[in-house]
Amino acid sequence: MAKRAAPSLQVLNSLDHAVTQIARGLEQIVELCPEVVGFDADEAPEAQVECMLQSPRVIMAKNLGQAYMDKRLPIIDQIIASRQGQVETLTLPDVDAGVMPVEEEKKPEKQEADSGTKEKPWPPPLPVIKKERIRDQVFTHKSVANKRYYLSEAELLHDHNERLEFLGDAVLNYTISQVVFRRFQDLPEGDLTAIRSHLVKNETLWEWATIYGLDKKLKTEFDVLPDADGKKSKLISDVMEAYIGGVCLDSSEGNVRIRQWLLDLVEPYVQRIAKEREKIKPLNKDAKNDLYVKIGSMDMRPEYVTVVEGDNLHPFTVECRIMGETIGVGKGPNTKEAGLRAAMAALDDRTTIEKYAEIRRQTPRQPDNNTNSPPSKKPKKTQPEATPENLKILRHNVENGQANSKDVLYSLIGSAVNRPNYLTEYNNGDHYTKVFMRSDLLGEGRGATKKLAEQMAAYDALYKEDLMKKWADLRT
Repeated sequence: MAKRAAPSLQVLNSLDHAVTQIARGLEQIVELCPEVVGFDADEAPEAQVECMLQSPRVIMAKNLGQAYMDKRLPIIDQIIASRQGQVETLTLPDVDAGVMPVEEEKKPEKQEADSGTKEKPWPPPLPVIKKERIRDQVFTHKSVANKRYYLSEAELLHDHNERLEFLGDAVLNYTISQVVFRRFQDLPEGDLTAIRSHLVKNETLWEWATIYGLDKKLKTEFDVLPDADGKKSKLISDVMEAYIGGVCLDSSEGNVRIRQWLLDLVEPYVQRIAKEREKIKPLNKDAKNDLYVKIGSMDMRPEYVTVVEGDNLHPFTVECRIMGETIGVGKGPNTKEAGLRAAMAALDDRTTIEKYAEIRRQTPRQPDNNTNSPPSKKPKKTQPEATPENLKILRHNVENGQANSKDVLYSLIGSAVNRPNYLTEYNNGDHYTKVFMRSDLLGEGRGATKKLAEQMAAYDALYKEDLMKKWADLRT
């Protein structure tokens, strides 16, 4: 018997796509069929409904739904689960018994903090630093050490807590990364990073430090307010990291002691995040397409508007709008996921879906001379030529959202040889950007995100008319 060649990648991709489509269809059938199966035949339905009830495809869907509801097709659950990657292989039913064996779900790896008693007291006891020299260094701020003018630079490094803070920060991030990685086994890197950032942010460290009274032991040459200007003092968060570093250096068992303590300390926070994530529906990557199929048309398209720019600590928020009405709001670690969740929220609002589906049905279709061509995009507004003489108009267009300040700045003074250079720093929750042209500082800006800070810096540069003229002339 001749050997058969391995299937091509195209064939396998087509099979993968086909199963995904089957799973999507079955998911909808399972969701919608209870309404069709429970239909009261004595009622007099509308003519269009009566016609659809006789459709062979609707009848087939009704029969599938009835069989599923009667527990005669448990294989459907496996097919639907395969869409989220929850089932690696399909287990075929036993023909005689008619029972589908189901693989037991793999439980996540148990955390070290869960060993021993079921409920541990919280907060866990603070590990004691036995060496007085290290303990004193943990609670000494640089401002105090600098008063000891007789010490050399090298001696000062070992007199204040900044080096211990560096070590503690690394140990904390590594330990929390392991906890998050093991506990949330089905999350991508971006979500893991967001969870870790939430667990090690200054506010969390400030809370832990004040619980143990570490803030009261910190020695500085100035007053440390417990809650300055509504923001938790970073000095208190820093002493928490320094204490972690101090425990590590206190003895040969320091790394083991600090690890177990951190596991116990962070456990309630991890449990709370896990419970919150259980409420989040699995992401439907086809939500936007599904929404358009249900209510969209050439003249009535769902629009997705970012209303809150997020970052590593805060989610993006996107609104789904149609005909000026917000029909869904979604949040996510990026605008793509937030937009999909906005579409999912809109799909869950059946009243709104029926409303706009009816509006679409009542709206006459516009003739399309070329059915194969994609929908034409709205023509872009023409921008004036980027010259110093048009600066006022260019700034006006930026202010009205008709132009991007970075694009305008580049078109005005940039070239293949010289282009604006953006330098951004992050400090106390904000991004600070300076834009240069070689050694000339053109503008400065700040914002909640790096992108916004760069836009603000470019916008500031557009008001430096002398510099704009100088570099525009050099460009030519």
